[in-house]
Amino acid sequence: MRSRVSSSFAALLLASVSFLAPAARADWPSGGIRVSASYSAKFSPCVGSDGAGGAFVAWTEESGPDRLVRAQHLTRDGTVAPGWPSDGILVSAAVGFYDGVTMVADGQGGAYVAWDTADLYGGVGMAHLNSSAVALPAGSRVPAPWATASPASTGVPSPEKRRSGDALPGLAADGAGGVFFVWLHSTELFGCFAGVYHRWADGTTGAGNSIFAGYCPSAPVACADGAGGVIVAVASDCGSDDGNILVNHFAATGALAPGWSSARWVLPSSGHRDAPGIVSDGAGGAILAWQEGTGRPYAQRLSADTSFTWGDQGIPLCTKPTTSGVTRGLSDGRGAWFRYSAIVPDGAGGAIVAWVDHRGGDSTGTADLYAQRVTHDGTIAPGWPVDGAPICTAPRDQLLPSIVPDGSGGALLVWKDARSDTSGDIYAQHLEATGAPASGWPSDGLGVCTTPDEQDRPAACTDGAGGAIVVWTDSRSGTPDVYAAHVAPDHVVPTLISFAGFTATPGRVHLTWLVQDRILTATAYRRNAREEEWVNLGVLSPDGTGRIELEDRDVVANTRYEYRLGVMREGREVFLGSTSVLVPGSLSLALQGMLPNPATDELRVSFTLAVAAPATLELIDLGGRRLSKQDVGSLGPGAHVLDLRLEHRV
Repeated sequence: MRSRVSSSFAALLLASVSFLAPAARADWPSGGIRVSASYSAKFSPCVGSDGAGGAFVAWTEESGPDRLVRAQHLTRDGTVAPGWPSDGILVSAAVGFYDGVTMVADGQGGAYVAWDTADLYGGVGMAHLNSSAVALPAGSRVPAPWATASPASTGVPSPEKRRSGDALPGLAADGAGGVFFVWLHSTELFGCFAGVYHRWADGTTGAGNSIFAGYCPSAPVACADGAGGVIVAVASDCGSDDGNILVNHFAATGALAPGWSSARWVLPSSGHRDAPGIVSDGAGGAILAWQEGTGRPYAQRLSADTSFTWGDQGIPLCTKPTTSGVTRGLSDGRGAWFRYSAIVPDGAGGAIVAWVDHRGGDSTGTADLYAQRVTHDGTIAPGWPVDGAPICTAPRDQLLPSIVPDGSGGALLVWKDARSDTSGDIYAQHLEATGAPASGWPSDGLGVCTTPDEQDRPAACTDGAGGAIVVWTDSRSGTPDVYAAHVAPDHVVPTLISFAGFTATPGRVHLTWLVQDRILTATAYRRNAREEEWVNLGVLSPDGTGRIELEDRDVVANTRYEYRLGVMREGREVFLGSTSVLVPGSLSLALQGMLPNPATDELRVSFTLAVAAPATLELIDLGGRRLSKQDVGSLGPGAHVLDLRLEHRV
């Protein structure tokens, strides 16, 4: 790739830089990494662990009037996995408007991804991603149970009666490399139906089964039973006053599990209940969560012997007003939304449930996040408050919680946060097994991404080491994109402050840092590279775009200085964003080159302007195509380092 700086003449430099693909990075950049080199609009990201510290990511992407389903594989250090193209692989070609993408790891280094369409009769599809950048089978349609079952015996309408179709798929790994696929089928004439089928690791599939047939159930959720079968839950008659949660248990063959003759009600009495969630209890049964119509989260345990063990009504997780916070919508223009509970196993036979909490009021700007841990015997875990442990109670709304177990009885949680920007940022919190924030974590969490413009729809999966890989939709460039970040058990990777660039003249140094938390203040320090003592230059605050600027005129030509910022964390000062600057003695037009080299999501160019005159910086690839062009003459005479990523030029 070539870069060109022109004043009254052009200077050309040939450099080996590949910045479009995230493959060459050796770490996770501050504010996240773009998962695809494509600049098409992207939506609805989902993520699944690759079992080696990295993750598979899938999303929907605009392609003309249609949407595609594409996927990418990121390694543990944030690079694109070998063999995977920079813009990901095509999972399914456009046949309609896609939405509802979901993913689950297969436990053997791959992942399953599923989606729905809004074509004439709707449809659901699934593909299996492996580590070799192959989707097997790509874009396959999932066989429906009514293709082989008798409508008369199952209550499921025949294909010619369908009018709305299949939607909102869900996935549950079977523990042996295969997957259980559940989904919702709705018709204008016959209401809604929920189905399940099993795909084994070798690609063979069993006949589908109807979980439940009735009026307007929610999209089903499922978990493996540990013996090759699956337990499925669905909310029936959602939107009415007599809704309930139903559960059904199927063996690996697709037949009803022993002791089951049909779906069972979780509660004996009727009432408006929705937002189902389900996880394995590790002993052949499952723990279910839901929202009562009064706005309270509840849970119940289904044992392997088919009995409910936590009383007739289950147990309340909180007595304050709440909502589930997790939603998925149909993509057919009808505006139908379904709610789910955010739940994960605690690794000891219990579960952790997170929700949006309204104990501070139900108006906009008062939504907080709380979580509760319940043990295998139905009691609240020691250390956890009776009404849940706070995840974040910062000003304004905290929404859309996504939860990942930390492997030690606690959990990592990520969410959309409006504390400093009503358009939304992404934050994370680590709760220990006791319900308290982990050591070093602020009470209201840490910023994963707080760049300007909206960050939305976060999702997370485990990194296998107590941390999480987080993905979200990001509009920082003006077009919706998909970004990813790594959250370690003890911090967000990398630092919350990153150096962005500087300008140096014989009597002046101007530095810029990019700050993840825009309510943060920092103390600037400088020292002569030949000295040990740091000089305090004062306290700085970021502007509305998340930049901290420092102007230093107390410098000497031909001298090298070091600069850094100090921020307070847990009562002690932590130093971040260090950089070294050589103050020039005289100026001449020069292009020093690009850093890092090779580069991916980060690209900085270093150059010197001798005089105040018009100057242009152009980025040109090896084929002679101009990739970006911008005026740099306004920077004035001096040595400059420009972050092209920060300026949205690449």
